Amino acid sequence: MTRIKFEAVLGRSSCVASTISYNTEPFLRDTLHSLVKAGKIAFAAWAFHKFEGDEASKDHFHVYVEPITTLDYRKVKDDFQEMDLLHPSQKPLGVQFFRYSVWDHWYFYAYHDEEYIRYLVDRGKTKPKKYFYDPGIIQATDEDELRSRVYSARRPIDDSKQTIGILRQAVNSGRPFDELVDSGLVPLSQMFAVKEAYGLIMRARSRQASKEGGSASAIEDASATASLGASAEPPAQTEPILPFKGELPTYPKFPLGANSVLDSDEGEDDSL
Repeated sequence: MTRIKFEAVLGRSSCVASTISYNTEPFLRDTLHSLVKAGKIAFAAWAFHKFEGDEASKDHFHVYVEPITTLDYRKVKDDFQEMDLLHPSQKPLGVQFFRYSVWDHWYFYAYHDEEYIRYLVDRGKTKPKKYFYDPGIIQATDEDELRSRVYSARRPIDDSKQTIGILRQAVNSGRPFDELVDSGLVPLSQMFAVKEAYGLIMRARSRQASKEGGSASAIEDASATASLGASAEPPAQTEPILPFKGELPTYPKFPLGANSVLDSDEGEDDSL
């Protein structure tokens, strides 16, 4: 069984933090807003997750908080104690211990972004998920701030998808890479990364043609047409190549640092 290493529980700290909450949503929302009003935190967000048998013992919320000053997170944890009205004789509802977090990682995990989950699974950081959510499930103490943060988190990915779309179109139409460079569509600082992506797409198209019964000569002709040589004659363009918007993002898409770890009450799975 894959074991996930924990980040240490936060005590007194000014670090951004996250936790898992078993509170009812009204209580959770009111508690987070009260912490903002008290000047303890500047921003908080939360998202509901169904029980999957790995990350928590039942349905729960993933919670993200940004403190204004140094907090004693062990005491803040006590602020979330809530009487369980369905089971009054049992211990109160509450949250797990707070641990270090990063907004971008928390955001993509909060709605189980498929590419992000695949990234984590491939690296043994979590298990495959049953449920995937709409990003709209994420709520926050400040909706305007949430929109700004979502935009900043998604912009590199949206740019990446647009870039890949442009390269796919170029490969499919046989447009050589040097033409893309000559047209000013490729930022010089990102030329080698874009060239590598172009080559990967070309090889993927060649494999696809082989599986579909394309002749070797047809594949070779396509590769030659889209090569870097200036002598290749590309076919007429049927669709325009769209311009890049800004610089291409740095890869890999989700670079998990040493402190980007996963929260779980069982010590073997989940996040952020």
